[in-house]
Amino acid sequence: MLWVFIALVLIARSMQAGLGQVAAGKGTLQLSPEMQLWGTGGTLVIFAIPFLCITLRDSLNRAMNLLLGIFFTVAGIAGTGSELVHQFAASNTSFYLMDTAATIAPALILFYAYRWPKAVPKPKEEDDMRVITSGSKM
Repeated sequence: MLWVFIALVLIARSMQAGLGQVAAGKGTLQLSPEMQLWGTGGTLVIFAIPFLCITLRDSLNRAMNLLLGIFFTVAGIAGTGSELVHQFAASNTSFYLMDTAATIAPALILFYAYRWPKAVPKPKEEDDMRVITSGSKM
């Protein structure tokens, strides 16, 4: 659920940034094709992660959450210092709160993935089917 929350916060934050530009009379938010591709790809990846969390084995799920949690936490911390965030955070508290939420949620995912218990290997069937005999001969 945290991954879906992150995706929704990022979408809402980008919509609010665009609406803030229009409201300030600066026209529309100008994004390069590379930024549009990065934003779209990142959002699609975040929406694919909950599906992968359900279908992957526990060890792969844990590893994926650790790696992507680190990536999105670092990206969130690095993005907090960007010009866009400072421009809108000064005039809009909700933008700052959404940016903070988009940084804290991946940190929580990282925390829970780290604390996730390691998978215990299943015993073999032959170990479960031990027959105890009391010394009788067959």
